[in-house]
Amino acid sequence: MPSTDARGHEHGSGRVDPSDTGEPTGAPDDARRFPTKRGECVVGDDAVRIEGSRLGYLRNLRDSYWRSDEAWRKAVFLGIVVGVPLGALNPLFDGVDRFDLYVYGATAALVAVLAGYQRLVRGFTTTDRIPLSAVREVALVEGTRGVTRPRFVVRYDDDGRERRRYVHMPSPYTPDGGEAVERGRAAFAAAGVGVREE
Repeated sequence: MPSTDARGHEHGSGRVDPSDTGEPTGAPDDARRFPTKRGECVVGDDAVRIEGSRLGYLRNLRDSYWRSDEAWRKAVFLGIVVGVPLGALNPLFDGVDRFDLYVYGATAALVAVLAGYQRLVRGFTTTDRIPLSAVREVALVEGTRGVTRPRFVVRYDDDGRERRRYVHMPSPYTPDGGEAVERGRAAFAAAGVGVREE
């Protein structure tokens, strides 16, 4: 249960007084937006909106890698947008034998099981709108460099049940990856939502 301090502020619910964060109240829209892996997240007065798509992901890759002045970043972009599709189409050129079908089937089954576990057991969702009043807390997971991306975990109430929503951030290898995380932290703070390190 949330406790109340001497100033009447609640603790334990994930909500904080914006004045405690150094962020002004009534922050402009840009202060409530930050880039994500597939688009952007907007922390409004009434809801957290996660806007993204595969096209948004490709657009972010283009902006972060292809438009960079560094050759290795351009190589990463080409490897993703050219190498990955060619690899996926390779069976069409080489033929598919029974072993390949077993591998593809097992991979698809594993992905389906993991997705079901995340959703049904751990309570993760893919909703794109979360009422701000339902947010319990937001945690920042830094991730393992080179393995997993940094991400915010939004915990919220949904019909009496706790749900969670990942907000995946741009790779730390992108030029603005670190800045995006700080913008996300500031956006939640501007809305009065504290961000906890996890």
